[in-house]
Amino acid sequence: LGLNETFADYEEKVAEYLSWGVRLIWLVDPNTETVMVIRQNGERQVLKGKDVLSGEDVVPGFKIRVKTIFA
Repeated sequence: LGLNETFADYEEKVAEYLSWGVRLIWLVDPNTETVMVIRQNGERQVLKGKDVLSGEDVVPGFKIRVKTIFA
């Protein structure tokens, strides 16, 4: 996200990507130092700090603590 953007600003694009069959979306917000994970089934999860962002079955083996992204 840009510095003046919010997760809500991306809802249309998220819906479009999901309609194309994208299985995993990460929206990274530098303002709040959070990552919203959006899965193909519509499930959403906001990660922060010591939470671990995983590539799940889309990027097997990828894992990083959210705080490391913003270090």
